Amino acid sequence: KHTYNHAYSDFGSIFVDSGCTFADRNTVIYGHNTKNDSMFGSLKKYKEKAYYDSHPYVYILNGDEEKKYEIIAALTVEVTDPVYTFNTENDNTQKAWLSDLITRSELQTGKKYDFTGEEKTITLSTCTSRTKTERFVVIAQEVDTVWQK
Repeated sequence: KHTYNHAYSDFGSIFVDSGCTFADRNTVIYGHNTKNDSMFGSLKKYKEKAYYDSHPYVYILNGDEEKKYEIIAALTVEVTDPVYTFNTENDNTQKAWLSDLITRSELQTGKKYDFTGEEKTITLSTCTSRTKTERFVVIAQEVDTVWQK
């Protein structure tokens, strides 16, 4: 219920899980599922391919750089799901982790993925209204550094 600068807000703030950083293979970012589509309220729209087609990328401004990520999967999970893994053991387990997410995805992008295991991803996570432990997540893989100081 507070913004990044500690001011009170019903919407709170979008934040990175305290257990990971952007140096990890997967960075988990949380935000509220709002009815007015602010914060992460619009993530649920990624269940529809038409929405993905018009919004295939996520851009993250982090300090002195901006990175571009392409959406690869969207799915409903429990809070204990492996999607919340920050670092896999090696490239092979990273490839298996990504392939599993694609298989379980509610979003079918129509693309074929040939993972190397070196991919870096972000997982955008928001609550659902069905249970206290259910989340909807959107996973995107880093594709480019847009700019860097």
